[in-house]
Amino acid sequence: MKEQAGIDDATLRLAEIESFMGNNQTWHLIFDYLAFTRSMSTTRGKAVAELRWFEIDKLPPAEDFAHHGWGRAVLVKHALGRAQPLTTSSPR
Repeated sequence: MKEQAGIDDATLRLAEIESFMGNNQTWHLIFDYLAFTRSMSTTRGKAVAELRWFEIDKLPPAEDFAHHGWGRAVLVKHALGRAQPLTTSSPR
């Protein structure tokens, strides 16, 4: 977050772990974190074209997000608290 957005003072919370097989039959393991920043101040990193805050109900449309809007769906899911709870039990 520091390199891309200039945020170095935030509390991170693991929100969800996603595991799935992609369209090309490769396995994906995704760790979704929520970041609680102490400030709304940001600094755009060298590799970042644009950096803005959005209210969750005013996000750009799905087609403006990578991976066919998948990132937008993840943001909305976590903002509205609809993620599956994390468990430590092993599947049987």
